[in-house]
Amino acid sequence: MTWFDGLILLVGLAVVAWEVRQEAGRSLLDTIAVLGAAHCSSQYGPAVTRMLHWKPLPGTETSPGAQILCFFAVLALGLWIGRTVHCQLRWSMDQFDWMFGMAFAVVITVTAGHLLTDVVARQAILANGALPEYFDSSLLAEELRSFRSYHYVLETFHNAQGSR
Repeated sequence: MTWFDGLILLVGLAVVAWEVRQEAGRSLLDTIAVLGAAHCSSQYGPAVTRMLHWKPLPGTETSPGAQILCFFAVLALGLWIGRTVHCQLRWSMDQFDWMFGMAFAVVITVTAGHLLTDVVARQAILANGALPEYFDSSLLAEELRSFRSYHYVLETFHNAQGSR
């Protein structure tokens, strides 16, 4: 475990603590904003890279800096829209708000963690040609980038279905 793992855990716990205090509708809108920002950053990252004349990672069309810039810009807009909409709707599940907040916080943390970890790794590869030691030996960073455990579980289920 490295300091990078600690940083990921700290940010994840902060997101969970924040979202648990929100109403269910606000947590849902925050989750939609993060998922939309992740999608838009991968979709529009190449265009932003070309527009800013930044160097993309070899074999791709997207600069890690342009992708993260696009992510934060769309995320800020999405969070602002979500806050505005929620102020009008005030959608809540009262006694279940904390549960929805916890579930949505996990989705937010994994989505944002995946994107940020991948961008940090690609930026390090772009700058140095290899991953730095703190990143290379990080358990959480590798899991967030590749979703290795998730793919293993899916493969196990697919193999179990095929053996019937």
